Amino acid sequence: MKRSFFLVIGAGLVLALLLARADGQGASFPYKVSGAFVRATPAKISAGYMTIKNPTKKADALVRVTAPWAARTELHTIEKDSNGILTMKEVKAMKLPAKGALALKNGGYHIMFYGVKKPLVEETKVPVTLYFKSGLKTTLEVIVKPITYKP
Repeated sequence: MKRSFFLVIGAGLVLALLLARADGQGASFPYKVSGAFVRATPAKISAGYMTIKNPTKKADALVRVTAPWAARTELHTIEKDSNGILTMKEVKAMKLPAKGALALKNGGYHIMFYGVKKPLVEETKVPVTLYFKSGLKTTLEVIVKPITYKP
């Protein structure tokens, strides 16, 4: 009887842990990532977007992203130059305010994926790992959307 009880409790704990980590954001990862997607592409370059919400009282920053399906990644923003022309610029970090959110969206902050190893197929999922200044990291399964997709 005792052994069965402990087996049921142990199985329940394992299931709870698996469910907590099913979205790549386990209980120890305090931020909530939503709307994450990358653009489908037949070329060797893509872009990624998402919203990261920080419910904590400590600010942080997204400092790096990796993806096994891309040779390299960069954090970028779009800026208007003195002539009014929009240009893409690499940034070292993207601030994630305390009790706030970081929006990666078209025309602003975004992630560039270079050297995409094979075409990204619409409606499939690909892994992307986010690294934060605080040392936190999480791996997400990100959906691939059409190049023309607008959230």
